[in-house]
Amino acid sequence: MRNRALPALACVAFLAACVPQNHDDPSVDAGPVALPCPEPALMDRLSMDGAREAFRWRGLQREARLHDEVEPGWLLRRTRERLPDRDVAEGRVCPTELATAGRLLFEHEFTRDEGLGHGAHDGTNPFRRVHAGERGGPDTTTCASCHWRGGPLGAGAVTDNSYLLGDGDDVTSADARNPPALLGAGWAQTVAEEMSAELQSIRDAAVQEARVSGVAVARMLGAKGIPFGVITARADGTVDTSGLDGVDADLVVKPFGWKGTFTTLREFITGSLHVHFGIQSDALGNGPDPDEDGVTHEFTDGQLTALTAYVGLAETPIVRAPDPLPPLGPPATNLPAPVPRDYTDEFALGYALFDSIGCTSCHVPVVFLRDPVLRIASTHGTLEINLARYAQSPRPAYDPAAAGYAVWAFSDFKRHDLGPEAASLHVDRGVDRSTYLTRRLWGLANSGPWFYDGRAASFDAAIEAHGGEAADARDAFRALSFDQQGALRVFLISLVRERAVHVP
Repeated sequence: MRNRALPALACVAFLAACVPQNHDDPSVDAGPVALPCPEPALMDRLSMDGAREAFRWRGLQREARLHDEVEPGWLLRRTRERLPDRDVAEGRVCPTELATAGRLLFEHEFTRDEGLGHGAHDGTNPFRRVHAGERGGPDTTTCASCHWRGGPLGAGAVTDNSYLLGDGDDVTSADARNPPALLGAGWAQTVAEEMSAELQSIRDAAVQEARVSGVAVARMLGAKGIPFGVITARADGTVDTSGLDGVDADLVVKPFGWKGTFTTLREFITGSLHVHFGIQSDALGNGPDPDEDGVTHEFTDGQLTALTAYVGLAETPIVRAPDPLPPLGPPATNLPAPVPRDYTDEFALGYALFDSIGCTSCHVPVVFLRDPVLRIASTHGTLEINLARYAQSPRPAYDPAAAGYAVWAFSDFKRHDLGPEAASLHVDRGVDRSTYLTRRLWGLANSGPWFYDGRAASFDAAIEAHGGEAADARDAFRALSFDQQGALRVFLISLVRERAVHVP
């Protein structure tokens, strides 16, 4: 196993194998170059190959940690050197290696010397449990400390909550936010981009028709079979957007953030680095040292794109119907032997109830994606990565009948009003206090506690927390029989991530 890991270790540790060393040579084509770039292996993660991969990755982590202990700051320096902004943006680093570097950065623990925190390093405690307005924490040192439940890129526990937009001291002044699972993020971005394009196409056609005809034109808006309200285009080219439902006036579907406030994964990660670590990426565009802590260029465009690629190429969760349960072993004294039970009928009934009580009106089970290309834009260009080739497995499969990739996200990618009981203290980037993005339920069983602030310790509690537009579905759940509620829970617990070997 050691011999199998060495080539990968060398390639990742120095990030040299996939970056041409003559990239400054004018004879080298400026566009993307053909590189030997291995695609991620499609394997059973509980197999011996899966175990070998888990041990291989643990070796990469340890090697990076050893380098950092001997030469503090080694990983950030090395990735900065080996991920030149222009080379990364123009596709000169293969996606597999880019994502591997991104995972090392995702699990890296930032230090004060690397820019952690805000302001001068005066020896005081840099951490802030309650954020002070837009300035943020820092409230942690590594992405992995909050995204871990169920495995890498998972959700966070309630103790991992962030307290945003507060006064810097009192938790009651802030909005609590539970770290969401990041699985399938690249697929979510591509779906949202196609939906935005479809909505904007309807708007543009209505504007053109109104200008030509000289009369107002009303159009129903919809994308991927999901309604987004109505617009009215006027003859002068302006548009009445007062009838929109679940999307901003720009008709850009924003799939990231609890309230749907970030359009792209790269934008979301840029904000997270700033708010949760006090690490400013060059993408912020506020100068080399915007927080005046003496550390310049804390995170380059190349590093940011690598981190985005890692999250964007993450696996998607699956729906796993329950297998018959085997006997649990020898019975205890005076107790009957356990009997295997098949929950297939409960699963099927639970899925039917999920639809019949109204959950699917917001948590739309599946949408179809035409173009599986993740685009990561920066000031140096736009990197394009084909998710159908480079995303980790499991990943959406192509459905010839639908001419697209089936993305089982269980979301309509819209915002909804959940009522006054769910209202936040603060308006977030212009989004109303009681309005939230429909959560993608894939991987639900591995991502508790649930709801935006982690208040729900069970599925029942999460359903009960729904109000506003979701009140009818909540009330329908209450009206179910005891056995029906149990069947619905069986279905929800089947929304899982694939099982895998993890090496601590």
